[in-house]
Amino acid sequence: MLSKPTQHNGGKRWLCFFCFASSVLLYALTLTNDFVWDDHFVIPGNIFYEDFGKLLKAFTTSVWGFSDKYNPGNANYRPMMHVVNFISHGLFGLTPWGWHLTNILFHSANTVLVFLIACHFEERTPSATHTGLSFSAPVFTALFFAAHPINSEAVCWISCIPELGYSLFLLLSFYLYIQNDGNQQKLTLTSVCCYLIATLFKETALILPGLLLYYDFTKNRIKTIKLMTYLSYIGATILYFLIRKHAIHSSTYIVSGNTYQKILTIIKTFAVYLNKLVIPIKLTPFWIIDFVNSIKDISFIISLITVACFLILFVKSNHINLNVKIYLSMIFLPIIPTFFLIYNFRSGSFMNPLAERYLYLPSVGFSLLSVSCIKSSIDLLPNSANRKKIFFAICTAILCCYSFITMNRIKVWDNDITLWQTTATDFPENYAANLQLGEEYYNRQQYDIAERFFIKGKKLNYDVYRNNFNQLGLIYYRQQRLNEAEGEFSEEIERYPRDFSALYNMAHVKINQGSLQEALPFLDRALESAQNDRKPQVLNAITDVFFKLGKYCEAEQSLMHSLQLDPSNTETLKNLRYIKKFTQDTDGKCQKSGGSRK
Repeated sequence: MLSKPTQHNGGKRWLCFFCFASSVLLYALTLTNDFVWDDHFVIPGNIFYEDFGKLLKAFTTSVWGFSDKYNPGNANYRPMMHVVNFISHGLFGLTPWGWHLTNILFHSANTVLVFLIACHFEERTPSATHTGLSFSAPVFTALFFAAHPINSEAVCWISCIPELGYSLFLLLSFYLYIQNDGNQQKLTLTSVCCYLIATLFKETALILPGLLLYYDFTKNRIKTIKLMTYLSYIGATILYFLIRKHAIHSSTYIVSGNTYQKILTIIKTFAVYLNKLVIPIKLTPFWIIDFVNSIKDISFIISLITVACFLILFVKSNHINLNVKIYLSMIFLPIIPTFFLIYNFRSGSFMNPLAERYLYLPSVGFSLLSVSCIKSSIDLLPNSANRKKIFFAICTAILCCYSFITMNRIKVWDNDITLWQTTATDFPENYAANLQLGEEYYNRQQYDIAERFFIKGKKLNYDVYRNNFNQLGLIYYRQQRLNEAEGEFSEEIERYPRDFSALYNMAHVKINQGSLQEALPFLDRALESAQNDRKPQVLNAITDVFFKLGKYCEAEQSLMHSLQLDPSNTETLKNLRYIKKFTQDTDGKCQKSGGSRK
């Protein structure tokens, strides 16, 4: 009775609905969550999505091309992310629940595709009818994927729509391909189109042709598939790179550093990924992984053993189930792009090759593998009458554990404070969590609390701390602890002599200390380091210092310089009219006193 639904389209449709609804129900709690982390930059603080006329720009620039804060030549090209965000903004405005609903719907659609893919493999497994589990195995596979805690980041964090989107269209393309045993042109064309859309969500989708080729090799289909089918996917890949090349003219990837060290780190990273798929506890939005310097490192030895177990399972998988090699490839292939993050890492720059969202698609292969291994183990039991009950008991227990952990993770992602407070509690040495908490409390003007977290984050990682725009010094400045602020900015300037923020902030400390003349050299250096859009700000500060010193002609020249950079600045024009009252009777002095200043 339980095996009949998968044999009829009507029953399968009901099971699709069940999987979809289960996923929606599990993540319904996220509808009360707020924007978190990068969401604030991508959504509330972004006017890009307010005008549908700018949609074309999404296809002609990098993923961060809408913002001056990021390099338009960034190597990531994900226009479909912007398409979804335009639609979400049009439907929900800046209401967080609507954006969370979009993520839930994408994840639930992916859950249905996992069910259909699992059905395909189950229906083509000779032993499926022997166990009576042909219906229950695909359902549990889909529910494992839906509830797996490693996916909580991708679903709860709105900014992960590229991960959800590329997975959706890649899985759809893969499903259509494996269903196309007879080389039907319509199915092939639809699959290729889905693949192209997936690449426009995220570059990781480029692993699909390799997965399809390996699937055909494993299933002995290579000789039966027409050459034109393979060429279609190759053509879509070439088209993607042509579109990308037109939008992005440069790449930020530079290979340098110790290759041996990077290879060891790649092995360690892959082992950590495997461990988190198997035991999804102690999760965090920001993983820190150190480079491996020696094969004698105990963490590397453990990682090597883990990877060796994976390889042994891959080699011996034919004795378990013919499909296991495909499942293992579905785990491994989507992780490969993270290896490039490590290989292209430049010493002294920022690297984060380890993130739970990168395991979203690999968790599909892991879910398929888990249920398959449970089934194969139960098939070895002597009493066939109890196999189904044992299978249900084991899968239900795992599913309950997954759901419990996931629901707790949903609460963690409620807002920025809960997210980073939990992370800092679970990982006290996580510099990102401490700095993010400092940032949040700083924005809430709770400076005493922010100070504590900034100090700890600074001790853990100074290079990342300095990217927080010297906020510890700004806390001291706002609290009129000027000597401490001066010490903070001096330390920054000593390490990074051309740091604009430190130079500009130090000048204001000097101004508040009454040392106007000492402030000018810092403002001059800040002017040299400033980007063009910040120069008027510095020049206005220089003008203010000159005015207070009674050097009205120098002040006028600073305003003239500022006006050249920004002719439409009404505040500069107003100040210029005002200061001319003090310079109109000083004929000949302006040129003399201001001639040496640029």
